[in-house]
Order: sequence, then C-alpha cells, then structure tokens
Amino acid sequence: MKYLKCNFSLILSFIFLSMGLQAGEQSAKADDMKTRYNSTSEWREEEDTIEGWDWSLPKWVKPSAKGFMRPDIWTLKENQVFNFQGNHLTEVVVSWRELEPIEGKYRFDVLERRISKALTKNPNTTLLIFIYGSLWKQHFKNGQIKQGNVPEWMAKYPWFKTKVYNWQNTTPLFRLENAEIYVPEFNQRYMKLLRSLGHTGLLKNQHIGPVFIKGVSGSLGEEHGEPSPTSENYKIWLERLDAWFDMMGDDKHKLVGGTTELPWADVISKKGGGTRSGFAEMYLLRMEDETLGQYLDEEGYLCVDESVPIIAEGRYSGDDNEEYIVGKHESRFGPSYHWPHRYHEASLRILQMRRNFVMRYNVSMNLNMANYVSLALGRTVEDTPDIWCYLRKSYLGDEKEKNEPKATRHYERWLYNRDSPGHTPIYSEKIKIPKKPTLWRAWSRNRHPDHYYDYTARKTDIASGNPAISFDVDNRWLSSSQTVYIKITYTDRGKGKIQLEYKDLQDKLHTRFVDCSDSGFIRTATFKVENINFNNQLGSGDNKIDFRILALGEDVTINFVRLVKAIQ
Repeated sequence: MKYLKCNFSLILSFIFLSMGLQAGEQSAKADDMKTRYNSTSEWREEEDTIEGWDWSLPKWVKPSAKGFMRPDIWTLKENQVFNFQGNHLTEVVVSWRELEPIEGKYRFDVLERRISKALTKNPNTTLLIFIYGSLWKQHFKNGQIKQGNVPEWMAKYPWFKTKVYNWQNTTPLFRLENAEIYVPEFNQRYMKLLRSLGHTGLLKNQHIGPVFIKGVSGSLGEEHGEPSPTSENYKIWLERLDAWFDMMGDDKHKLVGGTTELPWADVISKKGGGTRSGFAEMYLLRMEDETLGQYLDEEGYLCVDESVPIIAEGRYSGDDNEEYIVGKHESRFGPSYHWPHRYHEASLRILQMRRNFVMRYNVSMNLNMANYVSLALGRTVEDTPDIWCYLRKSYLGDEKEKNEPKATRHYERWLYNRDSPGHTPIYSEKIKIPKKPTLWRAWSRNRHPDHYYDYTARKTDIASGNPAISFDVDNRWLSSSQTVYIKITYTDRGKGKIQLEYKDLQDKLHTRFVDCSDSGFIRTATFKVENINFNNQLGSGDNKIDFRILALGEDVTINFVRLVKAIQ
C-alpha cells in the first residue's frame, strides 16, 4: 500500500510538472511570437535599422476615399491606445420583424432613426447596412429561446416552414431555426418589403456604403443559402436578387454579396454588385478565385488579375479579420500563442487581394499593423504611397481528397520577385502551424495535410551560385523619378552583409549595405534612394530586375521588402 501511495504521489508530481512545463513552453512560444511581430508605425526621414517590422508611412499619407474599416475597439487591452487613422465604418442593423411588425404596416422610421443616431455619433462615418430576414428563432442550450428576424405574424400561415440548423460545433451553445426562405409565398412578402423600402429613398443617403445581400445560413450572419442552379429554388433566388437591386435603384454598386463562388457571384457581379467573403483568418482560402482575380501561375506565384470587375471598377470588396478572442477561438484556430502569425498573414492577404473594406478588424493584436492596413485599403497602383513583396510560401491541398501539394508563393502588392540564374534563393524561416482538428478544419482548409507550416522568408544560396534576390517594380507605380525609401525586413542570421544594388537615371551603379550580427531577431533596414531607375536596368530579356539584394560573406535571409514614396 505504501508502494502504491508512493507511486501515486510520483504520478501526481509528474502530471503537475508536465502541466507546468507545458504552460512554461506555451508562455515561451507566446513571447517568441510576439517578439517576432514587434513593429513600429513612426515615420523617420533618415536612414536607420530598427528591431522588428516597419509599418510606417509619411505624414502626408491620408486614407483612400475608397478604403474603409470597422475597427474592433472593444478588443483593446487596458494599456493599449489606438489612434485610428482610417475611414471609419459603422454597422446599422435592422430586421424584417422590426420593419414590418404588423403585416402590411411598415415601420421604416426604425431604420431612419438608427441611421440618424449613427451619423449623430460620428458625422464622418460610412454606414454598413444589414437587413436581416431569415432567422426565426435562436434556441439556446439552457432551454431559452430568442425571437429572430422574421415577423411573428408569419406563423399564422400554413405554408410557413422552418428548419433547425445544428451549428458548426458538436456541442453548440445554441441552434438556429431559420425560415424556409424559398417558399414562394414567403418570398413574395420579402420582395415586397425590399421594394417598399427602396421607394422611401432612405438608402440614398450619401453616408451609406456597403449594403449586404442577405440569405440564410447556419450562422447568425444570414450570409449564404444560394441554391443549386439546377434546383427549383434557383429561380426564386434570382427573383430575390432582383428585388435587392430594385431596392437600391441607381446605387446598385453598393450591394455586396456574401460569396465569391460561381455561378452565384458571377450573377451578382453582372448586375453591378460587389462581394464580402470573410474569414481572412483562413489566409490560404481563395488562392484561386475567379471573382477576386486570384490565381496561381505556372510557377506557383499568387497573382492578381486586376481586370476583373470587382477590382477594375472599384466595387466594394470586403473581408473580416476578427477571430482572436482568447477562450473563444482556440477551437477553430488552435493555441493563442500562434495567433500573431495568423494575424500577420491575414492582414497582408487582405491587402494582396486588393480589398477596400474590412467589416470587422481586431486591432489589439498589432496596433501598428492595424493602422497601416486602414491607410492601405482601397488603393490602386496609381495612388498607393507604397508597394511591397512578402517572400512567403505555403502548400495547398485537401485532407479529404489527399491530392498532391501545390505550392503558393508570395503575397505581392505591385512589387515582384522572380527567380533567374544567380537569383534563385531558397525558402526559409519555417513557422509550424499547430494542428487543431475541428469540424471547421480552420487550419486545414486549403492547407496540405503534410505541410502544416509556412515559410516566411527567402535565403540566398551562395554555395549554389545564387547570392542575390531580385525585384521588379510595377511600371505603373511611378510616372517619373522620385525619391523613395527602400525598407528591407530581414531575419538577422549570420554575420554577412546585405547589399542593396540599383542603378540611377544616368546608368550609374549604386550599392548600399547593412551588417548582420547573427542576433536571430527580425530587423528592418531603411535606405533613402534618389533617382533610382525602375526600367529593368539590372536585368536582360525576360529577367526583369529593377534592384536586387546580394549577400556578401555569408547568406542573408530576407522576409519582406517595401518601397515608399518620399513625397506625394
């Protein structure tokens, strides 16, 4: 008995020790990840080398008139102060139940008051309009029931039907009971509501921005529910869509659909609407998306077709980057120590996709990056103050289909890196992605199951004859020679030199240097460059090289390169 007691004590000691080690390991990983994404947003006129990432922009930079963000200020911690610089979005939410509490008796004054209240609070805001109309009841696990968005009088009709959805978790806090929205009699009343609202002129307010086309879904957002084109309900979906566009009149371009999938997104696009997808947090989604102009070329580079209507016509193109709440989102995205990486990748992906609004954006994860994104949204190559290239790599695939891994390379925003003889660095700085099996498969969605990691840099390979990394500037960015700042974010490994090389307008070669000290930290070196020639002066034939980075002595590791205009 003493032996068993002794062993039981040892077992308990081992368990508590293991728990302590795990907690300590988690804390160490969290500190390491936070350090990795340290940053600044303070603009400096002079050349320097700083610790961390540099998200600064010159003081003359103002937000684009076509870029908007709804920052989640409520996520800020006690010691955080967020000086928001972007164009603010405000949600205005109303339900069909509120607009038509008695059949045939509309209360559009409810929406009018909410619009007025939002503008009184912030006269400079842009409004997002949500008109919900498919949720019947919300059933909570404790037995409580909350009335939804469909008018209560609807229940008197024998044709009114509902469907209970099991939400995305096996043991949800609640289940949703939605109306069957494609019942013809239900749809007729819904379309009458929309067209009647359109006749009031309320939605012609100049402060109104995106207006979301609502459907039905297993979540509270009512985002989807698009029926198959071969189903009987597809015709009714088209009728509902017509009612939304009729409601908006001449402001059809403000309508935003909830999908980028074909053929539904194509129908919305041909009518003049935009799109909001959500879930930028799953940053490997929509790598090949015709609606958004996203595609992979033959070498796996993630490219953008800017001729698609959503980009070429500047229609509303939105996303979210919100799910970083400790104690809530671990079930989808794994341990929170890893979230700074996810936030970083998602934020840059939003800009790579040429998004112009973010509906919900968690600002507390990285205040400096959040402000940078708010100033970068809605830009085109002609008006952007900066361009950049993120030298990353992941592998796409599907766990169920067990297909071959497909590489996806880089996030590029009008600055490009391509391989050529002597300029073929290797991918490095691997960040492991924690596997978290859930029904959502958040990390595994579009990620190959054998490649749970991201490469976040490229490293020169002197030994194989590749000491350089080359870059090509989009020729549309600068119409004439200007002073630019070249910011090179690198992982400080080895004790070699990073050499920046470029030619001026007189074809004279210039070189600039920064020393590595093998600290292992991420740093950003800033060079002020005058009269640089962006006419592929260092390349020949198909090898377009405007400037390059060379390794001297030892290989160097480059994460991110950004060019910033010195003057407007």
